[in-house]
Amino acid sequence: MESTSDKEWYERGNEYRSQQDWQHAIECYMRAEQLNPDGPAKFARQMTEEIVAFYCRDYYNP
Repeated sequence: MESTSDKEWYERGNEYRSQQDWQHAIECYMRAEQLNPDGPAKFARQMTEEIVAFYCRDYYNP
């Protein structure tokens, strides 16, 4: 079984974010954060959550 690194989860999150698939982006960033709490995914997740909260509260909290 192949292990996915925090960098790979972060990059997946970036791909989802570029497609405006906010929920999947946040999930990927959270997985990256679990592997590397000091990595860039923490800021990316916070930023994405702020975007979602500003634009679409119902989508963020179904």
